[in-house]
Amino acid sequence: MAQNDAVPADVVIRSPRIYAMSSGNATHGAIAIRGDSIVAVSPAVHGLDGLVEPDTCVIDDPALTWLPAFHDTHNHLLEATRNATFVPVSRAHTIAEMIGLVRDRAATTPSGRWIQTANAWHEDKLVERRLPTAQELDRATRDHPVLVRRGGHMAVLNSLGLERSGITAATPDPPGGRLGRRPDGTLDGMLEGGAQYALVRVPPLPIDEQIAGVEQMCRLFTASGIGTVRDPVVSREACGSIRRPRSLVGCRCGFVRCCSSPRTDRSPTASRRSTASPLAAGSGMSG
Repeated sequence: MAQNDAVPADVVIRSPRIYAMSSGNATHGAIAIRGDSIVAVSPAVHGLDGLVEPDTCVIDDPALTWLPAFHDTHNHLLEATRNATFVPVSRAHTIAEMIGLVRDRAATTPSGRWIQTANAWHEDKLVERRLPTAQELDRATRDHPVLVRRGGHMAVLNSLGLERSGITAATPDPPGGRLGRRPDGTLDGMLEGGAQYALVRVPPLPIDEQIAGVEQMCRLFTASGIGTVRDPVVSREACGSIRRPRSLVGCRCGFVRCCSSPRTDRSPTASRRSTASPLAAGSGMSG
């Protein structure tokens, strides 16, 4: 892009190693950014000095290498957001420690509100090498429904969670899922496969908390050099947290969502749509 001397840049980067990663293997010596856009490049390190004014931020470091930010084509951004905000049970080494972490969260959570755990853990890391039971989770709290999620295919509810979900010993296993039962047929709280998705309805977090979580993860991803992520599974409800105006989200990590919706016919578009979100902002560069 040719230099535009009429309007100063917000940021000018000087480095002999600014790689465009294009088919021509272009290397630039300087790049100018205005707002969310790259407005000029130059092969010379000082080739864009005409766009520098007193308020321009100049990054001049010949030791830095600059690349376009990565586009992650399969990244569960919203799942990562939940894992960052829910109870971090991956820190537990025993079921007792897990219960303690849930109890600590219950102490600061209004009575009656759902408590959920991050799902990035595995029972093999626990001394007991098994999932907790509903009765064990009841030791953490009887005033909050609790959903302990492990990965995307296993979960455990405490007794109030089972009650809120309308799950009883008479509830049949849903298609593609299974309820954990003791030898006498009573429930132990486990939900396997699609059972948690078919039977459990947890109200979404307040939208402000969802936005704050997305902002936190976008900053983390941006700092890691990821400029755009594609989340392959986003529920209709969760789409609200990424449909906010850019002025509210203030996030420089682009986002492409595939929002799931209830199927009303057999056409592929009835079950999934892929769109770019308002989060798609930023310079697209990583240094």
